[in-house]
Amino acid sequence: MRSHRVQRLRKSRPGSGHGCIRGTDDAILNDHHDQGGAALCPLHLPDRFILGTIRVLVIVPRVGETAAVLLETPLILVASWFVCRWCVGRLDVPRRVPPRSLMGVVGFVVLMAAEFALGWLVFERPLSEQLAAYGAVPGALGLAAQVAFATFPTVQIWTR
Repeated sequence: MRSHRVQRLRKSRPGSGHGCIRGTDDAILNDHHDQGGAALCPLHLPDRFILGTIRVLVIVPRVGETAAVLLETPLILVASWFVCRWCVGRLDVPRRVPPRSLMGVVGFVVLMAAEFALGWLVFERPLSEQLAAYGAVPGALGLAAQVAFATFPTVQIWTR
């Protein structure tokens, strides 16, 4: 059964091809998937910034980098889960794997670009140094959390 929104899109843009891709099952893949992925990152950055600041200034000096990342990661993932749920609902992203996967990939790419840009512009860390950080345990844990974040739109297909 097709959603009411998809039926409205078809009626409002018959054959226009604007922002639409017709698949083999004649379903419309609208441009909300990449918008959703791009929206995930900015909505997710404030909580990452706040928790990251607390981690670096308060937790790391007390327990060390790895333990601090282990404490922060579940909080970041829970916040990400709810931000993702809100985005897919607000943008009416179809409950199918291709559009949700695209949303996750776009969100991951935007998140990584923002992280590299922040590292370079604010902390003056070259890209090679930032990439090398993923070889250490805290960096690998952070990267694993970011990959998990990218899977949330697709995983949420089966959780409601």
